[in-house]
Amino acid sequence: MTAASEKLVIAISSRALFNLDAEHLVYEQAGLEAYSAYQIEHEDVPLEPGQAFALAKKLLALNTALTEPLGVEVVLLSRNSADTGLRIFNSIEHYGLPITRAAFCGGESPWRYIQAFGCHLFLSSEADDVRMALENNVAAATLVSKPVCESTSGTIRFAFDGDAVLFSDEAERVYKSEGLAAAAEFAPITAPSIEPELISMPVIGVVPSSRLSRLSKLVLSFVPHVSSDAPTSGFTRL
Repeated sequence: MTAASEKLVIAISSRALFNLDAEHLVYEQAGLEAYSAYQIEHEDVPLEPGQAFALAKKLLALNTALTEPLGVEVVLLSRNSADTGLRIFNSIEHYGLPITRAAFCGGESPWRYIQAFGCHLFLSSEADDVRMALENNVAAATLVSKPVCESTSGTIRFAFDGDAVLFSDEAERVYKSEGLAAAAEFAPITAPSIEPELISMPVIGVVPSSRLSRLSKLVLSFVPHVSSDAPTSGFTRL
């Protein structure tokens, strides 16, 4: 197994990493040619941080405390062309982000490059791109919050929705069609009183284990007293 194969690789769209709202408005109001001219004219003006900037910065900072083969890589995916994308790379350099791999798709949806880069997760502010990724069995999430002031804390918290994310939505579908009692009978592991023999009851997963495994290994690497051979599926279900 190569060193890179143990890394958590996250793809982030350029509009999530940087605030490109003003530039997108130029595109919508004046067209592609005006947008390209605007980006080239301002290629030395750093873009403001976007919704995913703080998260990307914190994730990449983990590499200073991790040793091979563990690590985090952020890959940039953008609808921009190589020419208009120069401002984005200049902004990456301006903020000192160690991002070295990117794909500029020339107006096309970038989801098709996710698997080619070996990414485990795609984060974007474009709901349509995320939907297309999900439809093609790629783990993805839409960023919906507005940019906030950068936190001084280095803490990163992950929360996963258990239904239809960590596990299949079978119980949810039973609940909607047959009610709560039927759902509780279908998935007794979620009931208040759990029979001991049901604790090991298998639950069909949605998120491939390789993605959770890499994230778990990163978490465990910061807990010295936990064996690296310990189970790595200890995520809280919401």
